[in-house]
Amino acid sequence: MPDETAAGKGSGRRRQADALQPANSLLVHDIKNLSFRLGALLQNLENHYEDPLFKKSVVEILADTVRRMDGIVRRCRHRKGEVIIKLPVDLNEVLHGLVEALPRSVLEKRSIFIEELYARIPKIWGDVEFLREAFAILIQNALDAMEGAGGRLSLATAGRTTRAGKRQVVVTLADTGCGMSAEFVRQHLFTPFVTTKDQGLGLGLYACRKIIALHDGVVRVRSREGRGTTFRLVFNAP
Repeated sequence: MPDETAAGKGSGRRRQADALQPANSLLVHDIKNLSFRLGALLQNLENHYEDPLFKKSVVEILADTVRRMDGIVRRCRHRKGEVIIKLPVDLNEVLHGLVEALPRSVLEKRSIFIEELYARIPKIWGDVEFLREAFAILIQNALDAMEGAGGRLSLATAGRTTRAGKRQVVVTLADTGCGMSAEFVRQHLFTPFVTTKDQGLGLGLYACRKIIALHDGVVRVRSREGRGTTFRLVFNAP
């Protein structure tokens, strides 16, 4: 006989998931991340304030936090639900811009190396703000997966043509982090409010997949515990 309490919780979680829209879940996810980031700075401020490298990291992180907060304000002011504005977008530029915005001193301190392998690709029709948020989530998750041990994050793009003659753009993000079990990937990876992180709401990848779906894209994932994770995103090109 099913556990009525568990069933009730499951129904409540499904109602929460159904109520979430990509813009709203991104908003909650971003605010949570900013709060955690500022809290971590405060915790380390007293002990490391005289460290020049820490001071440099503080400046970079605060500048990036302000930029992200400004972005949240703009979305709250202009976005309505799932309204997206599609224009020709160069995904190479989107990815490289996100990499350039990462605090270098933080990457060096974490011993994380980022490799960019961009091919000549056609532009896709998309909303650059939503796409930027989706890729930012994947990049941040990869960095978090390599926390402590360091590693490599590879970002690559490629163009291809299907047998039917349709042009496509493939974006690959591969990290050498902690990885995930096959069961978690299969059962829980894109489920809201389920996460392997100690800090987090489990909304990032849920929102990411929603954004990719709004662009008629497909997300494929391959992961091995202790070996890393690869996300492959496929978009149709005009």
